[in-house]
Amino acid sequence: MGLALDPNKQLPAAGSSDLSASKRWVVQALERDAAEAAAGGPTPRHIAPGEVTFVTNLISKYGEDYEAMARDETNLYQHTPNQIRRKCKAYLKRTT
Repeated sequence: MGLALDPNKQLPAAGSSDLSASKRWVVQALERDAAEAAAGGPTPRHIAPGEVTFVTNLISKYGEDYEAMARDETNLYQHTPNQIRRKCKAYLKRTT
């Protein structure tokens, strides 16, 4: 931008609603996206592919025994039984 002799003439006053045409469509697009997101409800939780295989293997091996899942040797990140229960519920909710 550089130096200006009179910065008041170079820049619009703060809070003025005089948006250029190039900025108006951006504001309208953002408002439209926000309205669509608010109307659609909560977004579904993304589950990583590695987590899907981890959870499916544990469910097929142990059923609903979360204590045994926590002690399994494939539980490399040492998730607690409650963490595994939440992951399983999120996965089952997504697939059904």
